[in-house]
Amino acid sequence: MRMGHIWKAILTDRNAESAWERIWEISREISDIKCWDGKETGLARGVAGGALFFGYLAMATGSMEALRNCRRLQASAARSLPFRSTDTSLFGGFPGIAWATTHLKDMLDPLAEDPANEVDENLLIRLNCPEWRQSYDLIIGLVGLGIYALERLETGRGRQILGSVIRHLGQTAVIRSDGIAWFTPSWQLPEWQLQFAPEGCWDLGLAHGIPGVIALLGRAVLADVEKAMAAPLLEGCVRWLLSRRNPDGGHGSFANILPKGKEDIPSCSRIAWCYGDLGLAMALLMAAKDASRPDWEAAALSIAQNAARRPLEASGVRDACLCHGASGNSLLFLRLYFATGDPCFHEAAMDYLGETIAFHCPGKPFGGFPTFMLDERRVHGIHHLPGVLEGNAGVGLVLLAAASDLEPTWDRHLFLSASPCRR
Repeated sequence: MRMGHIWKAILTDRNAESAWERIWEISREISDIKCWDGKETGLARGVAGGALFFGYLAMATGSMEALRNCRRLQASAARSLPFRSTDTSLFGGFPGIAWATTHLKDMLDPLAEDPANEVDENLLIRLNCPEWRQSYDLIIGLVGLGIYALERLETGRGRQILGSVIRHLGQTAVIRSDGIAWFTPSWQLPEWQLQFAPEGCWDLGLAHGIPGVIALLGRAVLADVEKAMAAPLLEGCVRWLLSRRNPDGGHGSFANILPKGKEDIPSCSRIAWCYGDLGLAMALLMAAKDASRPDWEAAALSIAQNAARRPLEASGVRDACLCHGASGNSLLFLRLYFATGDPCFHEAAMDYLGETIAFHCPGKPFGGFPTFMLDERRVHGIHHLPGVLEGNAGVGLVLLAAASDLEPTWDRHLFLSASPCRR
């Protein structure tokens, strides 16, 4: 999404001082390679995400120590590529590691041979199949591979990968009387969602659902990649999505999921990147700008403004993490503020930044920001993690975006901004 204003630090004085204290604390706590689980090398939870944090810290401050940490963590992630060849997800697998290497290439080694060429070839082979049977979503599926392709769009293979992704999305689309959508079968749902959707669902979250498809189709239209297919898919999908909007929006404009057979039952949603109105609105706004649709833009801003007006206590926020916590909401509202200049988004961003700082627990691991999430036993509880999506590196990146003049273009992998598209 193109910014309406030049990125500037939104925090000043004591608020900025507090944010920088937390940023440097996180830096100290996650710099040791030993604090990262050796099995987690990917973008969302692993050292590739850690490299992203240190890379942006180095750019914002000129710290050579941060630069060394960035290079060291990314080299560690890159070494794991041959051992993660079965995981094609953007957030956990080899495409995410290659995405981070591409994104940080100018800082890591601008003269080095392109490290992601083999990944491109691998993905093209995997996408060269008559029928896509895996997920279509952003975190583990087709949309995530599209985000990888967008980061590499200036290479011929990047356009080929994006084209393959769009064609598979076209093949898996469900044509309905009220538009076009993508269905998530029951076998792809986690246990907690199966309780509500035993026969599968239509997913309305940015992380796992249809809003991610909308953002990707908008990018494809702008870049003129499979435009003849992408444009009508986008038109039909946005029409379907907007028809699912709750009439009053008091507890959210959209449900998180629409279970098969229960699509007309209104339900509430939280405010977050992964699920809820805020992530959905950002995806719709990006597509509106890419496709030059002011009517979609007006709808997206209306949804986002409604989210900004919802009180913090009604947001569903229980921690500071990027995925579903206060820092993630603050970043999305910052993006909306710099895109529009609307003061309601500035106020919401400041509220969620204050909430983020308030979650800090001195002396706790990885920088002191705990995450409320499911554990391996599927029980909710407090966890301490170093990673980007659900851990302290992600909180640090958001605080850095709020306390410095450095635009957080690392959020491309969350579909909150995107690489420039050239036809």
